[in-house]
Amino acid sequence: PLSASPVSAAPVTSVPVTSAPVTASPVSAAPVTTAPISFAPSIAPITSAPVPSTPSTGPETCETIDEILCGDDMFDALCQRLRQTGLDGALSTGTWTVFAPTNEAFSRSLSRTYLDQLNTDVEELSRLLLFHVVSEKAIYKDDLPCEAGENLIEMAMGKDSRTLCVSRIPTYQKGAGNPDSAKPMFTEFDRPACNGVIHTIDKVLKFYPVVED
Repeated sequence: PLSASPVSAAPVTSVPVTSAPVTASPVSAAPVTTAPISFAPSIAPITSAPVPSTPSTGPETCETIDEILCGDDMFDALCQRLRQTGLDGALSTGTWTVFAPTNEAFSRSLSRTYLDQLNTDVEELSRLLLFHVVSEKAIYKDDLPCEAGENLIEMAMGKDSRTLCVSRIPTYQKGAGNPDSAKPMFTEFDRPACNGVIHTIDKVLKFYPVVED
């Protein structure tokens, strides 16, 4: 018989492996330098030529009705009578429409006897003057009524005067005492004042017939 002789395995010895330490050599980054970028302006600067300044004239000034009437030689007779009655002060405030007779209007429309009466009768003179003004309204030429039946204007003393038009243009302003043959005619319209408007007439308005000399 065959006999197997035992096989003895040689012992395996492991060789220790020593790993060498790995050292990473530092990598130095080269510094990055940024070149400065200059932006050249694409649009040339705009220079504006100096604008000449307009000299200031200050606030506009205006005159009151009293200042206009008493500052114009054409209305000396009217101004004198306004001051005689104290109505000049009233025409410095408020709002008024004035139908202003000229110096010639007084001498042309009123008799010497009646003028003398007015010099001493302040109440009568006041009523006559108040028949030439409309209170609390500034009535310009375009607002003067031409339609028959609607052409009456109440004056400050309570009686009416009447606007008479020719071809629908205001031409006369008439009181009950002014005859048709001598109606007061407008010679100037719409003279502006701080506190109203003035229309010039060539005769005195009369609210009742005045006995002539």
